[in-house]
Amino acid sequence: MQFSIVALVAFFAASAIAAPTTPFRRDCSVKQCVLDLAPSAVSCATAAAQVDLDPISDVSCLIAAAKDVTEFPASCSACF
Repeated sequence: MQFSIVALVAFFAASAIAAPTTPFRRDCSVKQCVLDLAPSAVSCATAAAQVDLDPISDVSCLIAAAKDVTEFPASCSACF
């Protein structure tokens, strides 16, 4: 579980570094984007709290994070 959390954080960090650095557009709603990404963060927090007790939570965390990385919510598309 700890390795998967570290791998997930490293993946997001690499994605952020690889993203082009453009200033936020005026139609970007950072608050709404964060709210739309919150379910995967909650899923990963739940999996992290269980520390190796529930591999199904680990898998659901990774799936939710991968989905958010590959398919940004509509509210986030103007931000990136």
